[in-house]
Amino acid sequence: MKYRLIQNSFSSGELSTKLDARTDLEEYFKGADTLENFLPYRQGGITRRPGFRYQSEITSVTSGRDIKLLPFIVSKTESYIVGIEVVTTDSIKIRVYNNSGSAATVTDGTVTIGGASGNPTDGRGLPNTTDSVYGFNAIQSADTMFITHADGVVRPLVLARTDTDKFTVAEYLDYYFADKKQSLAHPFQDTNIDGSLKIVNSSGDETSAVGTAITLRMFDGTGVGSTDRIPIFRASKRAGHHNSYVRVSVSDKTFVAKIRAGTAGIAAVDGLTVSSVSGNDITLSATHNIQSWDIISFSVSAGNIVAGTEYYKAYNGSGGNDEVALSETRNGSVFALGSVGTDLNGATCNVIKTSEVVADLITPANGDLLGVGESTDNWALASWSNYQGYPRTVTAFEQRLVFGGSIRQPDTLWGSLSGNMFHMMAGKLNQDTSTDVSGLGFFGGVVATDPYQFTIASQEINAITWMASQRALEVGTLGSEYIISGGDSGLSPLTVPKIQAQTSHGGDTVRPVRIAGGTLFISRDGQTVRDFKYSNDQDSYVTRNISVSSDEIIHHGFNESTDSYAGTKIVDMAYQSSRGILWFVTSSNALVGCSIDYDTNTLSWHKHTLGGTDVKVHGLAVIPNSSGTFDDLYISVSRTFSRAASAGTKFYLEKIGDDFEHTLLLNTSTSEDDKPYYSDSSSRIDITTQTKTITAAAHGSETLTVTGHPFGTGTQVQLAGSDLPNGLSASTDYYVIRVSANTFMLASTPANAFENTPVTFSDNGSGSMTITPQAPTNMSGGAFLIGGFTHLEGEEVEVIADGFYETQGFVPRPKVFRHSDVSTGANSITLTQHEFFPGTKVVFSSDDTLPAGITAGTEYYVIVTDGNTIKLALTEAVALARTKDGASTDVVGITDDGTDNADFLITPISCKTRVYNGLVGIKPTRTSAGTFIGGRKEMLVGLKYTSTVKTMKLEAGQEYGTAQGSLKRNEAVVLKFYRTYGGKFGEGSNEEGMEEIVFRPAGHGMGTALSLFTGDKYLDFPSSTERFFQVIVKQDKALPMSLLAIIHRGVSYDG
Repeated sequence: MKYRLIQNSFSSGELSTKLDARTDLEEYFKGADTLENFLPYRQGGITRRPGFRYQSEITSVTSGRDIKLLPFIVSKTESYIVGIEVVTTDSIKIRVYNNSGSAATVTDGTVTIGGASGNPTDGRGLPNTTDSVYGFNAIQSADTMFITHADGVVRPLVLARTDTDKFTVAEYLDYYFADKKQSLAHPFQDTNIDGSLKIVNSSGDETSAVGTAITLRMFDGTGVGSTDRIPIFRASKRAGHHNSYVRVSVSDKTFVAKIRAGTAGIAAVDGLTVSSVSGNDITLSATHNIQSWDIISFSVSAGNIVAGTEYYKAYNGSGGNDEVALSETRNGSVFALGSVGTDLNGATCNVIKTSEVVADLITPANGDLLGVGESTDNWALASWSNYQGYPRTVTAFEQRLVFGGSIRQPDTLWGSLSGNMFHMMAGKLNQDTSTDVSGLGFFGGVVATDPYQFTIASQEINAITWMASQRALEVGTLGSEYIISGGDSGLSPLTVPKIQAQTSHGGDTVRPVRIAGGTLFISRDGQTVRDFKYSNDQDSYVTRNISVSSDEIIHHGFNESTDSYAGTKIVDMAYQSSRGILWFVTSSNALVGCSIDYDTNTLSWHKHTLGGTDVKVHGLAVIPNSSGTFDDLYISVSRTFSRAASAGTKFYLEKIGDDFEHTLLLNTSTSEDDKPYYSDSSSRIDITTQTKTITAAAHGSETLTVTGHPFGTGTQVQLAGSDLPNGLSASTDYYVIRVSANTFMLASTPANAFENTPVTFSDNGSGSMTITPQAPTNMSGGAFLIGGFTHLEGEEVEVIADGFYETQGFVPRPKVFRHSDVSTGANSITLTQHEFFPGTKVVFSSDDTLPAGITAGTEYYVIVTDGNTIKLALTEAVALARTKDGASTDVVGITDDGTDNADFLITPISCKTRVYNGLVGIKPTRTSAGTFIGGRKEMLVGLKYTSTVKTMKLEAGQEYGTAQGSLKRNEAVVLKFYRTYGGKFGEGSNEEGMEEIVFRPAGHGMGTALSLFTGDKYLDFPSSTERFFQVIVKQDKALPMSLLAIIHRGVSYDG
């Protein structure tokens, strides 16, 4: 049975292999087996994704770390990218870039977190793993971003924009309020209700001025003796409430004290030394009153004791209160000291009183409250501390900042004062019930705008993992999804929050995104994307799994030998509304996307492999472009460079802009979105914009100096200035002779430039002058070599130059050398300013005897030693390697220098387009007179990537039902293209046999930029009779391709 089938929609994207047999689904006929580096159109077709444009290098990144990106959007025309790096387990670095790719100034961008500066968090610094950076969560309000971390060990941070391109980083708890009002930034736990747990003021005066030191002791019972103490302030070796707050009340008075940070906040027993050791008993220099919860350490090592290690008291020694035995755990067994002898005698014994802290008064009670030795059970500790943990997530809702979950209160939410996102203290001080006695400015009765806190009542205590603000406060935990509201009055301390569990899937800590009224979040296993949305039909919220048809795609980039399949997960996501694409980064550092358009029933997954070597995507964010007309996707990406002298891994900030929509590759628009970016890590340099100023001091008799100039040999330039050196004229065409990255000379003709024949000038002139490259005219002038591509040093690149797709790199004129130019000991040839690129293929010829080791007609590859010297290799790979490392291995040996006074000719044949010393060149066109023509005005340079679409197995149908498994022959295909140039096609099982699709029309001459094709290509299909057929189409050139439909024509055989 003959068939003629069309696929004119790819709205289902790349489908899971598990759907290979589901020809009963509509999605099957709108899907693809492979959709890589293509983006679906909302109209149904697909288009090759634009290349990622190089924006900036992210410098000084710690080896093996990731860079998470966050959007900082001030307005549609002013926006920034924030990069966060976890440098160590207790420090992070924050960088900011504007939407032009330039780094902004960040004050205090390196931040100490967690357990640093003597503030241990139960040993809970950030995990020393590459993916710990993905735990950072943020919400922005105007010029301020609030940042938390999902592990709950990072004090909340503030990133504030203070001016254009200027930012500062600070801790949230210390940023807004000063002096005693800083206590307003701290939420407190509920007041203690256990009458047996009391705080005593063991030293200090609560009526003293702000900053007065007091010592607070926690005890159990009615007495205040040392034997009644309990370790409420330090519950384990590494945990503490240091650098946090405690609130103490008696009757109608309250004071707040700040526990000092680090060792300053530790109440210790000083002056103890070791007198002697007997068995496991240590005799100290005085009676000690050490309790079983106190921590003991020693200044020296002896026997089994390790200096600085923390021990507990097991019991008082047999000799009384001047002796002690040790334990490794609280209330544990006796620690065997080993062979100590007298080695411990005289050592310092440090004792930390875990039930006592030193604190500074923040808000005095303005009257007698708790005298020395007096106690109260009316106290509350701060909700956030190194011991309690810090909030894990944050959002904004109803004019409040809302924090969610900490280590010890995983399902609690804290809402700020309405209209003030820094005020978190909910309860007013006792003395401030009617007037502002304390001076905090927070007094009177409870009102609806006051801060609030509440805990989710649930059968399971599941940590809050994400929050979003929609018609209600949406909260996701590890086990369920909730909506929380306060009714018509909103959430406040005067309303009972309405907390309703909606679904029970559980979510990960990746920040959710809002799309079309729904909230998309990642499941708790990290592998499923769910849409949490209100359903009018069910009158409740429901979730939809939007990744079920493409469940395998998150394993794109999965390394079978090193990665865990079950452990592969989505670690970050961002929504690009201009394209309707939800982008994801996976734990394999791969990039995938899902195009979502509910109006057109588009739910199309696609994967992306970036051009380059060992490329890893680490972070992503979406911000508007500088004109506010389109949302650009930014990524942080690491790239490994192996061919440059400075080989290694570098981090770059790159972005995808708008689609290229012109019919010609060449256009006069100045917008970067109107340029054909179809290579990765790409950048464009217009040589005519590279005007340089040369000071009088940089004028030489022949040489001009411009540090880091972009000019290559042959570039046409003109000079301007009031007092040019004699011999040079303004508005006259000259041609550059490149000497080095910082110096060059000028020639009067292109031929002289390539023959190293410069013009001379007799003096330096007295003023500065400018030099401006000129655009080519009628194939003459312009530039064959353009510099400024150092970020791709050593790489083979794709080049679009003035609308031409360039397939070969720069090939200079043949060079003549003599025996005196040959150094047999170094196996080198001196060719002054030779212009060869590494790996250039060359041949030699001469009417006389060539130097021994060189054979006429044999193809060699150039090793570039410097700008004036080359060596030779027999393979391109060796030439590139020796250019990089300078070694002598496999270099062609030259054993003599040839016939005296003979001319030897080295003729370049071809060269791949590579970056060398920041330069990229194109092969000039040589006229019959030997003149070079075909220079270019601009070059767009980047790394090659391949776009691939492979159809599902063809279901042609037949008289008796499905054609799956039946013999069939696909005779021809019609590919409907839109503004396309280049590509190849074939049968899916034979990618090696793919055929080129011819686009260049007959008569398309030199000097004419490529015109893109829209229409049908009728192609005979290269296949035989098979049971399964797939069509594959690829584009591996730096050119656009948009495919609107694939039409199949063939025969299906029954039986």
